[in-house]
Amino acid sequence: MTTSVASASPPLLGLEPELGPIYEIDRGVAQLYLLLKFGVRYRVGTAASEETIHELAFPAEQALTPGELLEHAPFSVRGVPFQNSPPQSVTFGPVPSWVQSLKLVKLQAAIKERLPNKLDSKLLVDPVTKLISGPTETAEAFATRVIEKQGVSKDSQNLLRTLEKRRADLAQVDREITSRKAQKWLDVGAGVLGLFGGRRSTLSAASRAVSSHRMQGGAEAKLEDLQLEVQQLEAQLAAMKDVDPARFTEQLVVPRATDVQILRLCWAFIVP
Repeated sequence: MTTSVASASPPLLGLEPELGPIYEIDRGVAQLYLLLKFGVRYRVGTAASEETIHELAFPAEQALTPGELLEHAPFSVRGVPFQNSPPQSVTFGPVPSWVQSLKLVKLQAAIKERLPNKLDSKLLVDPVTKLISGPTETAEAFATRVIEKQGVSKDSQNLLRTLEKRRADLAQVDREITSRKAQKWLDVGAGVLGLFGGRRSTLSAASRAVSSHRMQGGAEAKLEDLQLEVQQLEAQLAAMKDVDPARFTEQLVVPRATDVQILRLCWAFIVP
């Protein structure tokens, strides 16, 4: 039931100054909404989600009681500009009669009773870290947060130390191969020069070249083995850091009344 029709002047909304109203900066026919800004967190056992902030507008036109305000679908008004005085380019739609006599305490009681049940949400729960996802958080984003929370396990630390040692071994063998290649070509060069200096020096240089080549071949085989081992260790470490979203469970959670914090409550005239 309403007591007013569209007019150029804003309707009277009772004697509760805390309830406003405020006005959207727009032009057209503005309807009355309940603007509700609140923070909510969810709990599963002893674990709690991070708080999320919402700013919603609930239409008042079809509501017959304060409790019915929350029965109609709201929309987000985050980022919508408001002001305390009515814009000149706005006319105002009808207002329910009960709004003019509504007491703030009664409105707060209706919201406290009904709002938590309107905020039920399916959340992901990680049984290992006990973390809970946010209501709009994707499984991938939640998995990233779980990885940060669980940190590096002892097995991962041991594997990381082994990997660092193998990388050091790999670098050492690579330096040895580079050095042997340089020595081999020095011995080959000495052998060529020995052709002009005598048979004995030629045989000695050739022997060193053969020996250097044989040791280089052994080092290159060791290098390949180390490269393979490093690749395998890196893959194992990456697998240990990953979190399979399949381990998450999904639960329908209703927040407790004490976990819903009202940050702003007032009437607002908004052009739909």
